[in-house]
Amino acid sequence: MRIDGIRFGLAGGLTLGFGVALATFISYYSGHGVDALTLFTFYPGYEVSILGAGTGFLWGFLDGFFAGAFFAWIYNHIHRYHE
Repeated sequence: MRIDGIRFGLAGGLTLGFGVALATFISYYSGHGVDALTLFTFYPGYEVSILGAGTGFLWGFLDGFFAGAFFAWIYNHIHRYHE
């Protein structure tokens, strides 16, 4: 069975993008999250704010997309030799 790299990348990108945006909104509105979201400080332009949620979504989407597409490529490459 092959994995479609584009679709798997889209699924990973949307999941991570929405996850970062949701975590940002929760942190922004609860007032506790500035220190809690230091995990995402390697995203240029990211901050805990409304605009930062959009920036975090874009960076999260890119990370998730390329990670998912890469995973699918690795899986398909390994699976090809074990058929």
